[in-house]
Amino acid sequence: MDEKRLDKIEQKLDAIVEAINTIAVQDERLKQLEKNATTLWGKWDDFMVPHIAQCPKEQVKWLWFIVVPMGIALLGVAVKLSTG
Repeated sequence: MDEKRLDKIEQKLDAIVEAINTIAVQDERLKQLEKNATTLWGKWDDFMVPHIAQCPKEQVKWLWFIVVPMGIALLGVAVKLSTG
């Protein structure tokens, strides 16, 4: 092999090594982000579980009998106002 060809191969190998190093750094960053996300979800779950257990389900059920008709009424008013 001539020296030009060897130089080209060496440059390509250097580029491959650089790409692998970049991928390794990105992989480590992704692993750290995944770990952080898992930690945050764990904290969220720890925060929400007691609140969900204390949710006044019976009162919330009756709230829907107020919220849904009001939403329908507001939607009707919006349609009426938009059509003139």
